[in-house]
Amino acid sequence: MIPNSGILGFYIKLTRYVHQISLRTVSNHTLFHARRELKLVKRTFILSNTLIVLGLPYMIFVLMSFFTPPPKYHFRIAYICADISVLVVVIIGYCFTPNIKTIIRKKFTRSTPVEPMTIRFTAATYGRTITAN
Repeated sequence: MIPNSGILGFYIKLTRYVHQISLRTVSNHTLFHARRELKLVKRTFILSNTLIVLGLPYMIFVLMSFFTPPPKYHFRIAYICADISVLVVVIIGYCFTPNIKTIIRKKFTRSTPVEPMTIRFTAATYGRTITAN
C-alpha cells in the first residue's frame, strides 16, 4: 500500500503539472513528453492496483494461517489467484501496448475480402469456353 500511495501522489502532482503547462505557452515537445510521462505513471498505477486486488485472497490465506489452520485446499486457491493475476497482467500489457495490439489485430483480421469468382455460361459458348470475371 505504501508504494501505491507514492505512485498516486506522483501521478496527482504530474497531472497538475501537465495541466499548468498546457495553459501556458510551452513548446509542443515539452508538452508531448509530459503527457507521455503521465500515461506511463497512470499505467503503472493501474497495473500495481490490479496486482494488489488480485493478490488479496492469497494475502488473506497467509494471514489466516498464522491464527487458524488454513482450509483444506488453500494451495489450490492460492495457485488459481496467482494464475488469474498473471493472465490479467498479460491482458493489461496487451491493452497498454498499441504496437502489439495492431500487430495481433492484423494477424486475425483479413485486410481485403476475397470475392468469389463468378462464371458465366452463355448459350453460344456452353461446352466450348468459360469466361470468368
